Amino acid sequence: MLGLLTGLVDMAAGAILSASAAVIARIPWAPLVIPPLLSFRGSVMGILAGRISTGIHLGTVQPSIRGNTRHFYSLLTSAYLMRLVGVAIITAATYVMAEAAFGGGLAPYDIAVPLLSSLEVSYLATLVVVMWVCSASYRLGVDPDYILYPAASSVADVFSIAALVAILYVYGVAGMPHVPLAVIALSAVVPVYMVRRGLVSRSEVYRVFREALLSIAVVAVITSVTAVFLREIVLLGSLAPVILLIYPSLLTTIGDAGCMLGSTLTTKLHMGEVGGALGIAAATARVLMPILAAYAVMLAVYGSVYPLALGMDPGAVVRLLLPIVVAAGLMSLAAIAVLNAAVVGLTFRAGLDPDHFVNPIVSTVADLMGTVSLLAAAVALAGWQTI
Repeated sequence: MLGLLTGLVDMAAGAILSASAAVIARIPWAPLVIPPLLSFRGSVMGILAGRISTGIHLGTVQPSIRGNTRHFYSLLTSAYLMRLVGVAIITAATYVMAEAAFGGGLAPYDIAVPLLSSLEVSYLATLVVVMWVCSASYRLGVDPDYILYPAASSVADVFSIAALVAILYVYGVAGMPHVPLAVIALSAVVPVYMVRRGLVSRSEVYRVFREALLSIAVVAVITSVTAVFLREIVLLGSLAPVILLIYPSLLTTIGDAGCMLGSTLTTKLHMGEVGGALGIAAATARVLMPILAAYAVMLAVYGSVYPLALGMDPGAVVRLLLPIVVAAGLMSLAAIAVLNAAVVGLTFRAGLDPDHFVNPIVSTVADLMGTVSLLAAAVALAGWQTI
């Protein structure tokens, strides 16, 4: 339950985004970069959180930033390389879309600099929180598989939006490009220092980076598909504003539940507690039960407490919105549970580390499944009704 409660933190991300509308409006391409930025950030943090939580159980990672293992510092270096590749992909896609929508006059440099600098700021802040949560859960005897990724996901959403808005203002509005450039330069110092001091295993860095590239490519494709269905939700008329209000928190909770399940499965697999297709399926069902109970509570909160607090008609909430949210949430979780078992089993059989694939793919597919399920439930249950 504690892990899924972190979905409420996404309310802060929405508030920052709403309050910063004036800044974003002055930079036409900014809205184009927010969805892929958040999805990519989730992929990198998903890989890192999954590997850290598994490493804690196996003893290859310590619950602290300083004085940690070569394995841990190799993960950090790999994550830096992933961010560079991700920024290049997002910059290229955003540039093409911006050129098509707004015409010429925009240089890829003007996208890459604020994007990379904001990503580095949010990554550092999130890493500090993740390791604090890791240390606290370790001391309290809480399984990091159930708390680490949910905490990382929600906190990173807030930091990512806040950092992006701040950098966009400094770079695009205030006219101080040297600030984000300094951030980029400083962020490169840490991985270079770790490599030169021999704190990392170059073979481990290469292996993690190579395997993670496939996940990043899959994420890019899925994010594009998600945008199509999100546009259909926007066109739902009077139902759209209410659904969009709960959309970020709902998607975060779906992704968190899926990644909690995935992290636990990969840990059990690495520790030899499960094996084979039937073993993975049985473990999925066992792990899913306690997650489902807390998940149902959060669906009820999103489908009733949110809208009632905003003054919606209680009858409309009970008759329409709550069934839509519950139906969408349950459909999404069922699909994510099957996906988890499939990804864990297939990657392990292929000789790959499931931690490099489960959280990135599951968190991104969760966005797609949540969006599709919300749209399907709204169309099926609402019909021509309005709120």
